[in-house]
Amino acid sequence: LALLAALHGLLDAHPLALPALFALMDAATAMCLAAVTALSLQPAPAAVVATPPAPPTTLTRSIVSTLHARPEVAALLYLFNPLTVATCVAQTTTVFENLALALCLLCVLARRPALACALLAVSAYLSLYTLLLLPAVACVFSSDPRARVRSYSYIAIAKITLMFCTLFGSLHVASYFLMGHSWSYLSEVYGFFTEMFGQFRLFFLLALILHTAIYPVPLSLRLWRFPIFNFFTMCCMVVLLKSYPCVGDIALCLGLIPSQYHILHNVTCAFVCGMTMVFVLLLSLVYWRLWIFDGTGNANFFYALNLVMGLVVALYTSDGVSAALKLTYQEKHGLKAE
Repeated sequence: LALLAALHGLLDAHPLALPALFALMDAATAMCLAAVTALSLQPAPAAVVATPPAPPTTLTRSIVSTLHARPEVAALLYLFNPLTVATCVAQTTTVFENLALALCLLCVLARRPALACALLAVSAYLSLYTLLLLPAVACVFSSDPRARVRSYSYIAIAKITLMFCTLFGSLHVASYFLMGHSWSYLSEVYGFFTEMFGQFRLFFLLALILHTAIYPVPLSLRLWRFPIFNFFTMCCMVVLLKSYPCVGDIALCLGLIPSQYHILHNVTCAFVCGMTMVFVLLLSLVYWRLWIFDGTGNANFFYALNLVMGLVVALYTSDGVSAALKLTYQEKHGLKAE
């Protein structure tokens, strides 16, 4: 609420400054994604956590070499994505959330735990569902990516968790004072969906909030050799499990694809998912016209599109995780990639 008030004051004082601010935030996010792509496709030195490359086949080396030489592919994919443009034009706080997550991932690669926790806390403050990324970040800083056997430092996990909780709690304490010594903003910001359907409050709390806590820890433990891919997977899970997903959430996932293309090029349903997503986006424009201007539609149209988009994200994410597990099996047993 304080951020929205500050943006509203900026708009009143300088009408042209606010659109420029959102455009700069998107440009900064694109630069961070380009840096993440360049770092994550490098061979992992001692001070950098990177996703292990695929087995040394000619095709894989060619793909990885091309993307590593052109990290701007990730920046262009995010910056000129229609979903990113729509989010920037709408001037939503998703722009700040995406920037915080991109910077957090960059800090993870640079082995800066304090900055990574601070940026993740900011993102979680803006959208509670990004708490799902905490196990992925904690596992990165508590394990050695060069080790062939999975091992974690539970002390490091406790430190990362405590650091995040302290920073996240500090933001809420500051909000408590800014809101006139009141916690009322919590229900206004985080409980919107349950307020609409009071008789199903417990059901929605379980299905939309508590249910999401099932996935982060098992995925982080299973994908320990691919920490950046795990981060990408959890971003997709946020889109899938969020009660009110934004198009900007999907834009960030698309911007992370080039950095993990040495895994995701094995996804078999990429064409079907891509065409379905394009169809959903075009149909959403038609539904928006029918609802807003013609008055012949309603919110159920977008609810149906949201279900289809969730199916696309679930299919692509599950196929990507399957490709990562298959790559792990091939590396463990010394098999050649197909």
